[in-house]
Amino acid sequence: MLFLSVKNGVQSLNDYKIIGDVRDGSENSESGYKINEKLPKLLMYNSSLKVPNHLSINSRKIFYIDFEKYKESSSGSVFNLNMKIKLNENSYPTKIFVASAANRNYIDFTWLKCEFGLIMVDDQLNENTFYTSTKLITVDYAILILLKSRTKKIHYTTVPYFSKIFLLYPCPYGEYTTEYSNIRYIPNKYVLENGVFFFNYEKPSHLFIPIFQGSNGDNFFACGILRQPTLPDITLGYKLESNGNEDLRKKIEETNIQTIDSCSEPYDNNKVTYTYLDEDSQFTNSKIFINTKKDNSEYINQKKYFYNLNSFDRNIFNSTNTTNEIFIIPSCMVTSENREFLITPTVDGLKTIDQENVRYLFIKDSYSSGNFSVRCLSEVNNENEKRYKNYYSKGADILVIKKDSVNNTKLKGEKLLMLSKESLESYGEYTCNVVKTAKSLNGKSLQVKSVYILPENYMTVPLQPANVLYNKNSYPHCKKVHQNVGKLIKIEVSNDKSETIGLLEIFHSTSIFDVTKDFVNFIPLHPEYQITINCNYQTMAKTFFTTVQKFIIYNSSDRRNNKYHNNTANMIHPFMNPSEYLKNIDPNGKQNSHPISEEDAILFSSIPFIILGIITCLIIVLTILFVISQLIIFKQYERYNQPENINDINA
Repeated sequence: MLFLSVKNGVQSLNDYKIIGDVRDGSENSESGYKINEKLPKLLMYNSSLKVPNHLSINSRKIFYIDFEKYKESSSGSVFNLNMKIKLNENSYPTKIFVASAANRNYIDFTWLKCEFGLIMVDDQLNENTFYTSTKLITVDYAILILLKSRTKKIHYTTVPYFSKIFLLYPCPYGEYTTEYSNIRYIPNKYVLENGVFFFNYEKPSHLFIPIFQGSNGDNFFACGILRQPTLPDITLGYKLESNGNEDLRKKIEETNIQTIDSCSEPYDNNKVTYTYLDEDSQFTNSKIFINTKKDNSEYINQKKYFYNLNSFDRNIFNSTNTTNEIFIIPSCMVTSENREFLITPTVDGLKTIDQENVRYLFIKDSYSSGNFSVRCLSEVNNENEKRYKNYYSKGADILVIKKDSVNNTKLKGEKLLMLSKESLESYGEYTCNVVKTAKSLNGKSLQVKSVYILPENYMTVPLQPANVLYNKNSYPHCKKVHQNVGKLIKIEVSNDKSETIGLLEIFHSTSIFDVTKDFVNFIPLHPEYQITINCNYQTMAKTFFTTVQKFIIYNSSDRRNNKYHNNTANMIHPFMNPSEYLKNIDPNGKQNSHPISEEDAILFSSIPFIILGIITCLIIVLTILFVISQLIIFKQYERYNQPENINDINA
């Protein structure tokens, strides 16, 4: 349990004041940027603050430091941002408290650390009570010290920029701001993804990264942003100057930087390699450094730079003030020899199969997610070449597209296509389209090869169930040809009674199947009818796959009821009335627009009772005709269910 402490202040709250100056961290004397503020007169800060649970704040204040004013009064140093706020003996109290250090008379803002943000001012607060007290402590003043800048961009120091030599500099990473500062430093995403820090270092506060121009004319490299309450974000980083530092230029020239075919440095966690691509090697016309420990891909027209972090003086991180140089010069540089690869659509984990100079990728039925992705990569032949799969991905903008053979056109392309194995639209012929290339690739023809993406041999592709109206224009069907995928060779129709009929020869219509130019339609006798249609296809690679789709057939007037009774209407071929199918088939193969209804069928079946009394010979003749028709239908049904002999050819 926490208890409220009783304070006996020596002076009243109105006597609190901060008197001092804002100076360079390396200066011992006061600067021209003076501070003389009575705390009660500072601006109130009315929003909430993050403070330790055992602290209660009596008064919240906010105080702004002007960066441009600080630079005007600065005597100049190696570092552009090397700020110190220091109180003199006329302040009351003469000490301030920040989470990183208790009871001292200054706070710093440098490339090493940022102590701006929340400070505590109280004449009785000390380190012991702040960290160890079990009582609720009331603090007289909590003040947000914030940095303002008109440009919203501040550089730590100026970095000399050379055409071929790039220096490794530190950017803030973790614990740059203090725990309860109530301000936030957010590292640049590029720095997070490609920066490196000292291996086995206890508290890696900085990431090292090559400093370079992102594009022509860009003279600022961003490490991250400083986010403060009530103020716009400030970008922190380094200013670049071409060949600016003459002394440094001479030092670099004197450094033995190897420029050979390979750098055989021993393995060390504190040695790092970067892949560099200039603006002529990227289709985006920009420059980039890539940490090879996070991306070991090889790229066309790349250079590699090797750095040894052991050459950096780590003691700098423990110094509150330094004027030392904080960069690392590369020890070796390699220009890679260019190679040539074929560009082809690729699915991760699948190998291309060549048949008669045609390439195939067979999508496995075992894909648990049901989805797969397609992108254009370099075709590699062995494990050692895997790092070349993205060889052209920086030098050329390459889209994967599906060819539409019906219209002989190419559909819209994407860098990465996400497809579903359960959609027939996912299968077909795919190729790569080089949209844009880097300057270094102008005039160079990149070789592209198409690939047919097909279902795995004997794969079943479940299609979405469909509700269809009971009319000719919406009969359940199989598509005869899926372009660049396969052709229909067999159709099977079954219902929930396990009754099945099929069609092996799909060239001619029958009483049950209507064969059109593009479809094979199943002709249902009744509405309120549920069936499953299996469409069996043979692909251009001589493999096989089946689509399975459920259909529910209904009258438009019955749609709202959505009832499907288990009665004779739900039969594929009702043997008691086989002639009903024939009555509704036109001799020319055209279906009547008004199939016979169930009520008419019942009326028709009652005719023998109405004409009861007709002479006995006529009854005998009708009976004989009926038996003959039954035999015909039975033979037809038996022929539809004969097993087909199709040779199984594996992919």
